[in-house]
Amino acid sequence: AKPLLLLAEGTKAVAEGNLSPRPIVATSDELGTLTQSFNTMTRQLLEARDTVEKNRVQLEEAKAYLESVLANMSAGVVVLDDSFRLITSNESVKRILQLDFSPYIGQPLVNVDGLAAFALAITNAFSEQSAQLAANAIPLEKLHWQQQIVLPRLPDGIGADDEKIALLARGSRLPVETGTGYVVVF
Repeated sequence: AKPLLLLAEGTKAVAEGNLSPRPIVATSDELGTLTQSFNTMTRQLLEARDTVEKNRVQLEEAKAYLESVLANMSAGVVVLDDSFRLITSNESVKRILQLDFSPYIGQPLVNVDGLAAFALAITNAFSEQSAQLAANAIPLEKLHWQQQIVLPRLPDGIGADDEKIALLARGSRLPVETGTGYVVVF
């Protein structure tokens, strides 16, 4: 019964997250084969857990790097989901448009106060691009658009109310968890 008790202890330890090797029953019967298989399985689980942890750390480092790059860009960057809801934006968006986007995260871009024309221009540009892609009118390597968008200055913005903001915007598709998303740089 001792080999079975060792195996039961090992099973309990694995269930609690302890993946250290267990003593192998040195027999050539089914019980010896079972304990060897158990140790092989726990070693593979430990290696898989280590790989997942390593990948998680690399992903966090890549995310921190990307956030640092975006935060220090002078261009405004807006990321939208497939329904044109705001996922994120960098600080330059606030500086360029004189508007904090953080309260609008998760909302459609068209809901951002005073930026209906901006949202419409972006939506139209991506819709036109989608139509051209569907008709095979543009090559796959040209999955971006670029255009000038002129916006009225927001009432709370710096400068005279009749001034306009001219943006050179470039949009591109990007993969997100839900399928397709969009990035706009201006």
